[in-house]
Amino acid sequence: MDWLYDDCIMVDEKLNDLEKKEKTLEIVYEYMQRKGIKFDAIMSYFDDMILMASYLANHFNLPSIPYEYAKKAKDQYVLRKMSVELGIPAPNFFYIESSERHSFLNKLKETKQSEFFSYKNQERFSYPIVVKESFGSGKSKLQ
Repeated sequence: MDWLYDDCIMVDEKLNDLEKKEKTLEIVYEYMQRKGIKFDAIMSYFDDMILMASYLANHFNLPSIPYEYAKKAKDQYVLRKMSVELGIPAPNFFYIESSERHSFLNKLKETKQSEFFSYKNQERFSYPIVVKESFGSGKSKLQ
């Protein structure tokens, strides 16, 4: 390997997903032109940028997992659903629409930790109960 380029590309977080992709592609093309290089690989050091790295690698026909698979792997609800369908053990889970999150959290707060908890005809759950956004990882947006 002759050169290793280890630069960070920053894109405005306020942009929507498509705008981020387009802006990032624009920045990458400008970077490649300025440095006079072509990439052999694209990777991310940060978990929340795996999708972008996959998207860019796919765009430039570089080795990577397909973007659609990366999206599925980052969505905890989809991943757990697939696990159950494939017979792989997964914790009990269910999906809460974002519009219902506030009422769900209120009901959860009213329930004593010694009681079972059920919501909208889902099976009964016992504490501890973890509530988090389905898209992400680790402790991001944990409640």
